[in-house]
Amino acid sequence: MRDPAFATRVLDALEALHEDEGVATALSYYNTGLESLVSLDGEQRVVITDLAGSPAEAIETLERIEPVLRQIGAELEIGGLVAAELLGQEIAARDIARAELIALPFAGLLTLIFSRSGVAALLPVVIGAFTLAATTALIGLLAAFMDVSVFALTVGTFLGLGLSLDYSLLIVQRFRDVLAAGADPARAVTVML
Repeated sequence: MRDPAFATRVLDALEALHEDEGVATALSYYNTGLESLVSLDGEQRVVITDLAGSPAEAIETLERIEPVLRQIGAELEIGGLVAAELLGQEIAARDIARAELIALPFAGLLTLIFSRSGVAALLPVVIGAFTLAATTALIGLLAAFMDVSVFALTVGTFLGLGLSLDYSLLIVQRFRDVLAAGADPARAVTVML
């Protein structure tokens, strides 16, 4: 890593970082001479960047500058709070997608068994899917104006799905109870609501 060509690539990358409005500072051994930014064996270097703005802006900046850092041509590991937040968001999005692929068909099967009718079973699942879309949109809107935890989407999704299914099953059960008490279907619909 004592190669002058490598040092030039690092300094060029740092210069590009300094031109980005989201980067407050970018320090390395090559522009500071600090030995504390070099590993004991001399094979690894640390580049410290301070990102300006809100956490959401810092994540956008990191996504913008990461390709610049990767162009240096060395093995690169990115760490810190912003990178951890970005990784957490990616993991949460992937987990939510996987959970939705499992939860919606499972919920549809359970409601089909309980309601004994395809249309009645489809309604809670459709309401649950609408709830998922509305929750995602609402959390996205909130995230534009304030910091939102990466877990907000997960919690909102499963609360929305769970409540829509529970309420649908409650309504179906009340409808059946009113029918069992001897009411006609039109009367059962008005009573169950």
